[in-house]
Amino acid sequence: MLKKIIKIQFICICLTLLPLSAEKAKKESTANVGDLMEKIIPNLVNSKGEKVEDKNIKNKDYIVIYWSASWCGPCRKFTPKLVDFYEKNVSGGKFEVILVSVDKSEDKMKAYMQKNKMKWNTIDFPNRCSTGIKAFAKGGIPRMMIFDKKGDILARGNAFSVFNKLKELVEKKSSEK
Repeated sequence: MLKKIIKIQFICICLTLLPLSAEKAKKESTANVGDLMEKIIPNLVNSKGEKVEDKNIKNKDYIVIYWSASWCGPCRKFTPKLVDFYEKNVSGGKFEVILVSVDKSEDKMKAYMQKNKMKWNTIDFPNRCSTGIKAFAKGGIPRMMIFDKKGDILARGNAFSVFNKLKELVEKKSSEK
């Protein structure tokens, strides 16, 4: 009986601390997103591996980080949806996508981007781990993270579910203007 009481008390304590931990984690990750972008921007390349200078990226309402790979079945299923959405909505300047490849080689990443007509940039393959992006890559792929100009993370997780949040955010911004 005493073990049950202790177990229940432990669970109650954990549940009361949970919101504090989540809020603390949000603050920590928010502070790190700005640092993350400072490391990502100098390492951006296009699908051919050519260095790009996209300093305008910080002016976008939303930045979408997209983890994907050519060998991943769910990624191959999801990527065309993201490409289609990007094509239809990127001209408004509301958001930008950055690919983080989980492919085994740079050649496979480039082929995947070109085959799927990904017009967004990616992090230079050899330097992707040195940017600190891996700290945000919790879970399997396809995975997405959306953050705003201030660095607040608005959504992150499975790309299929985060995609709905992206559509909602872009639609809301479109109706504001």
